[in-house]
Amino acid sequence: MKEKLAIGHVKQALQVRYPMLLLLAGIWIAIVSFLLWDHRQEIDSGQRQSATLSESLAAHAEQVLLDAERLSHVIEREVRIHGINTSLQHFLPGNGLSEQPILQLALVDLNGILQSSSLKEFEPIDLSDREHIQVHLKGQVKGLFISTPVIGRASGRLSVQLSRRLTGHAGELLGVLVISIDPVQLTERYRKLDIGTRGLIALIGTNDRIIRMVRSREHIPGLDVGSEQPHLLPLLHKSAPEIQSAPASPELAQKALLLSAAQVANFPLAVVVGLSTHDLLAAYSLRQTVLLSAAALLTLITLMAEIGRWRMLKRARASDQQLSQALDQVSSRERRMANLFRAIPDPAIAFSQQGNHIEGCNPPMAKLLGWNEKETESAMLHSFAERVFQTDISQNKTARINDFYCSLEKALTTDHPPGVTRFEIQLDTPAPITYEVRLESLQDDPVGLLVLLRDITAQNRLERMTNDFAATAAHELRTPLASILGFSELLAADLVPESTRGHVAEQIRQRAATMTELVNDLLTLTRLDTGRGSGQHKDIDLRSIIDPLLKHLPEASSRLSIELPSETIRVSGNMPELVTALRNGVENALKYDTTGQRIILSMVSDAENGQAHILIRDHGPGIRSEDTERVFRRFVRLNTTGSIEGSGLGLPLVRSVMQHHKGWAWVESAPGQGLTLHMTLPLQTA
Repeated sequence: MKEKLAIGHVKQALQVRYPMLLLLAGIWIAIVSFLLWDHRQEIDSGQRQSATLSESLAAHAEQVLLDAERLSHVIEREVRIHGINTSLQHFLPGNGLSEQPILQLALVDLNGILQSSSLKEFEPIDLSDREHIQVHLKGQVKGLFISTPVIGRASGRLSVQLSRRLTGHAGELLGVLVISIDPVQLTERYRKLDIGTRGLIALIGTNDRIIRMVRSREHIPGLDVGSEQPHLLPLLHKSAPEIQSAPASPELAQKALLLSAAQVANFPLAVVVGLSTHDLLAAYSLRQTVLLSAAALLTLITLMAEIGRWRMLKRARASDQQLSQALDQVSSRERRMANLFRAIPDPAIAFSQQGNHIEGCNPPMAKLLGWNEKETESAMLHSFAERVFQTDISQNKTARINDFYCSLEKALTTDHPPGVTRFEIQLDTPAPITYEVRLESLQDDPVGLLVLLRDITAQNRLERMTNDFAATAAHELRTPLASILGFSELLAADLVPESTRGHVAEQIRQRAATMTELVNDLLTLTRLDTGRGSGQHKDIDLRSIIDPLLKHLPEASSRLSIELPSETIRVSGNMPELVTALRNGVENALKYDTTGQRIILSMVSDAENGQAHILIRDHGPGIRSEDTERVFRRFVRLNTTGSIEGSGLGLPLVRSVMQHHKGWAWVESAPGQGLTLHMTLPLQTA
């Protein structure tokens, strides 16, 4: 025993250790995989954010340029009316911009001389050498020209010059409009955009690759306004994966930026946005730290638990010897109890209070229930109750099972069971079997209930037969005997006139016939109760019992409406008993149906359910639904007025015959709606 326990501890240790190691490995693999996936998701999300931001800023830059172009059209109309010296000071406050990126508005004549400015104090300046002036005077550009950042000669500040030629109604050149835009002021509009501590926003020309304006919290060498940056322009024609692998300047590579670019529609400009991976991965870094710390802590706790488990295993091995001795004592005690349990001659079974499981079942009980060892181990209280009634063929079988189960469950949950009780089981036998149930509480471990079954059928039958016979003799034979005795005394005293002697003799014969019929019914019931019956069962056609019935009751021919199927109804039965049952059913209908209507007697073969069905329906007063079972009790008569004669044995005899033939009998009725008697028998299969 000790060797088995030691081997069991080792196996248990191995079974716990390897799954734990596999679990830890799985956790680490899952965390690393998740972090790699999360990193990829953050980078992809940042790239999409950068692309979205560049497109939004390109749309905004386009709107600013379109506003400037619309402003130029307004000034062109003024120049056509008032000439090249038109005042420009009133255009800036009313241009509709909430912030003012425009440093100056200027008008230059055909010689390149500054003739008008939005500045309050200015002097005519020769601007003919400026690129943004020459392209218009020479007719090289017709639309809006965007220059590289230059130092304004009038404003003295670094600015991007937006220039446009002004023409008259006939298309002649009137001069050049110059709109000076402060690149720093323009980028201030993007201050609210979250580009991180290391982000970048730049506006670059697509033709000359020169940066017009740039915004970055940290200065990036080489990315200054007016500088040429050829590494940014190729981003316009690349997808997100290509952008990440595209070569960049050393300065941009050092900043680890996610770059994207968007073309400003209708203008030779592009917006470049760079988001720092350091800012984008800040939340990811926090998650990485938390997950790795949690995994490390879980690993440490698991290792400490393993160490503690091995220590417990060591202590458990030290107690193997004591446990082995205790198990030997328990096993010896259990063997003695099992031997005593098997020695009980009556069926016995023990249930545990916890879970309603079977703790023991002796051979007589296993034989009664038809259980093998495996079924006994898995059975429970409710399955035991169902198994006890497995061969019960009564109509209220389900109610009986529930009552029996409830009584067992109640006894199992109380400290003092009811002791002895009785119940009947209508088995697949000619007569019912009665068991006496003894319930004993088990207080030892496990706490439960001991159920003992004792077959008291013979004793019960003897008591019932004695009581029934005494009751019959006292109750039913008294009236006909008194009539016979009274008529006999009148005849003996010669007190009966000659004309009525025949009638008196007929009354004596009828009373004697009633007594004979009553005695025969009692003898039939007695034989059925003892399981003997009146003979062997044979294979018969159920329709053949109609002729003997009509011979015995010739007066019924005019009252019966007989409905029989054309096919044979094969059953196994005893012809005299079946005729007796049918006769009692028909006599009961004839006695109570005084309407004169025909009584229906029909037979049906129900092959689907394997039954032959006999039905007798009358048009009498009917009975209440709660009395449909009382009519099958012996000597019970619902009509207590005495107007209808009877012994109260007719319907009980019908049910006893049906039970003897493995069938059943019941009635359906309601007050004022007549009564229908049903009788069923199992069909005889081929």
